[in-house]
Amino acid sequence: MGLRHERTQARNAWGASTAPVSPRRKQDSSPRLHMHVPQSPVGIPGARRDARVAALRRLSESTFTELRRGPSTSSTFVRRPGYYTTGLYGVRHFRSTCVSSR
Repeated sequence: MGLRHERTQARNAWGASTAPVSPRRKQDSSPRLHMHVPQSPVGIPGARRDARVAALRRLSESTFTELRRGPSTSSTFVRRPGYYTTGLYGVRHFRSTCVSSR
């Protein structure tokens, strides 16, 4: 039996099983781990991070409207006591990474 055949058998057995699927364990090797945990990356003390977060306009002011203009887009940020919303207007230039088979 080859490796491909063993994998196919394992996948078929897993697909036919009625047992609940156990969640994967959280890994600590992700370079983006700091984005998913409350602790800041090494080098930024927690108190300094908390101060910067508290100073963010969307958290420190209960009402504001801000318009930021770029070369081809405009962004609007609106904060009211009941909500916070943003809008992006204009043309976003991008390069396609799709490869045509033609």
